[in-house]
Amino acid sequence: MNSSLEAERATELLAALRKHILSEGGLVIGYIAAAEMIGLDGDYCRHLGQVVSRIDRACFDAGLPMLTLHWVRSPDGNINGEAFNGSVTGVSKLWGSFNQEILDKAANFQWSATDFDLVQSSLDKLPKVGAKTLWTALETKITQKGTPFIRHNLHRRLRQVDAQTRTS
Repeated sequence: MNSSLEAERATELLAALRKHILSEGGLVIGYIAAAEMIGLDGDYCRHLGQVVSRIDRACFDAGLPMLTLHWVRSPDGNINGEAFNGSVTGVSKLWGSFNQEILDKAANFQWSATDFDLVQSSLDKLPKVGAKTLWTALETKITQKGTPFIRHNLHRRLRQVDAQTRTS
């Protein structure tokens, strides 16, 4: 599948997840179920893996929890525990100290329409390249800047909202 199609389907899946989650739907079990949410029938697992990865990259850019990491589960119903244990460029050791935070924030976050708008805005800004290329570019920045770059960007929107709530 080409990168433009991957980007288009990420937008479609984000819209479907928005509707599903905001109407209090349950977890999506497997990429086949996610594919069906956007009208695809058949074995799109590898492609959908890239689509959900693209959405989670947009979530990182938006400073929000990894949406699909939590909501789109493996066929056995579990979270993909390897999501940040392996990496394209070998920086997994830098993500390692954030794994539990990533999982916890994703599991406990209550998504709003505004949050989905922010993710869509981030999706729109991503170049039309494959998800693997997007994560490679991010990991290159992480390699150059180290874990402070992750700490600054990871869930930054949540920290901003929390700070505003405390000062109100």
